[in-house]
Amino acid sequence: MVTGHGNIKAYLYRFKITEAPNCPCGNDNQTAEHILLECTILKEDTERLLAAVAKADNWPINKEILIKNTTKHLQNSRNREIKSKKLNKI
Repeated sequence: MVTGHGNIKAYLYRFKITEAPNCPCGNDNQTAEHILLECTILKEDTERLLAAVAKADNWPINKEILIKNTTKHLQNSRNREIKSKKLNKI
């Protein structure tokens, strides 16, 4: 995520692994910056992450902690998205 590589649609699109670079939120291409700061689907998670960083009072945060926290928040968000899609199919 930090390097812009991985399971991010804009990155995958460069290699023709996905058909489009667009984020499911419909607002922009799904880049690391978009996911972390702009995506409306992840707005609550972004706010919690920023609040946790501000509350920790140790900014700039060390890279390993930032990656761990971001990964945890994104995984939780992804799990909620999967559950939502399953509920919509019912």
